[in-house]
Amino acid sequence: MEAIILTFVLCLTLPIAATQGPQHIELGMMAQCIDDKFAGCFEPMSEKVQEVYFPREIQNSPFRNAWNQAEPCANRNLDMLPDEDRALTKDHLQAVCVYTNATTKMFAQLNEQVRNGAVMYDTPAFQYHALYYWLATAIDILGKSCEITYKRTPNVYGGKVGTTMRFGYFASSSRSPFVVEYGSETCFHIKTCSGGYIGDYSVVPSEEEVLIPSYEEFRITDVVADSYGEFKCKKIFLLESVGNSSELNCKAANHNQDLIANFALIVGFQLLIGMLWNYENYIFFMAF
Repeated sequence: MEAIILTFVLCLTLPIAATQGPQHIELGMMAQCIDDKFAGCFEPMSEKVQEVYFPREIQNSPFRNAWNQAEPCANRNLDMLPDEDRALTKDHLQAVCVYTNATTKMFAQLNEQVRNGAVMYDTPAFQYHALYYWLATAIDILGKSCEITYKRTPNVYGGKVGTTMRFGYFASSSRSPFVVEYGSETCFHIKTCSGGYIGDYSVVPSEEEVLIPSYEEFRITDVVADSYGEFKCKKIFLLESVGNSSELNCKAANHNQDLIANFALIVGFQLLIGMLWNYENYIFFMAF
């Protein structure tokens, strides 16, 4: 019953656009995204991930399969870890391998929930607390300085010069302007100061990937057509980092998951009953 209700609650949060083709997307602050930066709660969250989140979330078959498949990649990277990256653990490296493995598509499942998951972040309905934590903290460790990166998409984006925005998910970008397979409809020339270079630990190192966290803020400084230097695309947004914002900072580390899980189950069950009552006029009898 718990799994059914959590699935129902999760489905309520998924956007209709997820089942459609390319959409017009207006750039903004992505207020519904998960943006936990773990500032001031690194150790408490690390303990909670190991003791609560990961043991529960590894029961999810897609995540378990992707995690197990990524272990050889993580072991190879751990053996070759340079001194400057010694703060990375095997879990960090395995999370990067999971994210960059296109065959399991775990990056898509994670980002779909991160984009719209603020309302369910402190409940079991969000299924990737551990993966999110290890990726976000790996980025923090690897983000040594500001750098210019390039991001391509097949979607149509809108936004005005001067607007402050966030991607609101783990945004893949590259140090190279020539990684063209991800689209040429709307692209981004980005000065990121919170992104981390994960290319050395990626399943696809040739992409020279810099992963940008959901919480980094950018200002749109210009919008150009066709090209910007060597960067070719129909529409190019020029973005400059202006800091970070984290509305959900430490929320998953500080909340009592048992109480919140029970509350989520109750609310989800009530929503389910109400929808069925209104749609089919059924009568439900419940005994506690």
